[in-house]
Amino acid sequence: MGLAAGASTWDGPGLGQAKSYDLSTVPAASEYITDVPKGLGFLGSESAVLGRSLVRINKALGTSLEPDSRLARLARWVYERFETDRSMPPQSALDLLTHHLGLPEPLPHMLMTNAPDAPRLANVVTARLAKVFDLAEYTHIGGVAERVEGGVIVVIALSRRHIKMAPVPRSLAGPRQLPLEGSLVDGYSQPRLAHALPSGETRLEALGKGPEFAVSVDLSATGRHRLEVVASGRKGPEVIVNFPVYVGVPVEGTVEAAPEPRRAMKPGQAQSRLFDLINEERTRAGLNALILDSELSEAALLHCEDMRKNDFVGHLSPTAGEPEERLLSAGIVTDVAAENVGRGDNPDEIHKGLMDSPGHRAAILHTKVTHVGIGISSERKSGGMDYLVTELFIRRIARLGPDAKVFFLAELIASRELDGEPALEEDPGLSKLAEETAREFLNNHTLTQKDVMSRLEQRLRQSHPEGGSAAAVFSVVGSLEEGVERMAVGPKTWARAKRVGIGITQGTRPGLVPNSIVLVLIFVE
Repeated sequence: MGLAAGASTWDGPGLGQAKSYDLSTVPAASEYITDVPKGLGFLGSESAVLGRSLVRINKALGTSLEPDSRLARLARWVYERFETDRSMPPQSALDLLTHHLGLPEPLPHMLMTNAPDAPRLANVVTARLAKVFDLAEYTHIGGVAERVEGGVIVVIALSRRHIKMAPVPRSLAGPRQLPLEGSLVDGYSQPRLAHALPSGETRLEALGKGPEFAVSVDLSATGRHRLEVVASGRKGPEVIVNFPVYVGVPVEGTVEAAPEPRRAMKPGQAQSRLFDLINEERTRAGLNALILDSELSEAALLHCEDMRKNDFVGHLSPTAGEPEERLLSAGIVTDVAAENVGRGDNPDEIHKGLMDSPGHRAAILHTKVTHVGIGISSERKSGGMDYLVTELFIRRIARLGPDAKVFFLAELIASRELDGEPALEEDPGLSKLAEETAREFLNNHTLTQKDVMSRLEQRLRQSHPEGGSAAAVFSVVGSLEEGVERMAVGPKTWARAKRVGIGITQGTRPGLVPNSIVLVLIFVE
């Protein structure tokens, strides 16, 4: 049984104090640049050894990693924080620093290791990198290697940069159109832009088949915009770049990370926490809360276990396919679906990372979804917990109430009044005809929409031989509100109508999702 959405009921482990990270001492870039700037790719007392090791690493592991000085500075910052805090900085701090340095790609992969001495440094680093899943997908590297008592500490940052993009300013003095131009590399195609506005609205736009794209982004609103380009690769849709642009406001230089739990959360506790966070976001956006769906959660958990078993994080499973295929395998049929996947050591940080990605944010704030399934796979690792998360969002169409026709007619009349069209009065005879047509479509699977509408039009010609005075509309929708919306944006052949027949029935047939609403309207002047 799904849990009804509502107020937070999470009673899991208590949270510690939130921590603030200040980047004001780190030199900031003015632009996001995909080209490698001048500078050292490795820092620290043993940087030369690490640099020489890269040649060996690329040869031994079949990679083509290129040093980037910005990743080296990021690794230096992590090393310095670790010296004082004895823990890796949270994802939100690393996300802010990544963009502070002018890196447009998603969060780099960080790893820390140690070698007993400089001569054995290359062996240790090579062995550690060999354990990184899909290492060949990474394109750039930076690191710091410092001699300490008892050996050498190494921090490495790995980045995936599958695009060549024209420089983009991190901030603008005021609103304007921003050109965004680039070319996907490494076989990626079908770029799509997700744009999160300061208001919280997310706009989605296809950028063609690729690999080249060019678009003018409307940054007319003051505040922080978040731009993300998603493209199709061998593992399905992947985030290629994701960065904020500040318009008419100061660039953020500090971040408050989500507080760490005082003790590790069990999967059920982490699921409850993420469910609460999702509905808090939807409430703030004025959207209906979602229902936690046990059937969906089971499908989401299977994908988490699949990702951990096959060591990947993505939407396209090597064994179970794309989200649509996995839903069908679970016996779940829907007309609206979205999926988020993430990984991290803290559910709050995972959620924040998803909300900072316009594409993932759009899934959480999808206006048409009604249910969510949350799968969690957890594993204890050195220094804490590792959570793999899958969030599946779908629409389940609810059963209509007895007053469905009354509600629809009232909403339709209100919509017409806004457009300055005459009021409508329901005609019982026309409604009976419309209802019969809608039921005929649901009950007789051999008849197509065209078939039932042809029969209806023939009956209308017989009852209105003068012609031209009656118009019929057929629609299959997921809610009555959606039906009214379609009437508002459709062709207004019935704009002068004064009588209407309303046929509403609900059910399913091959090709329709469960509880689909079939709507037939007949307008007469």
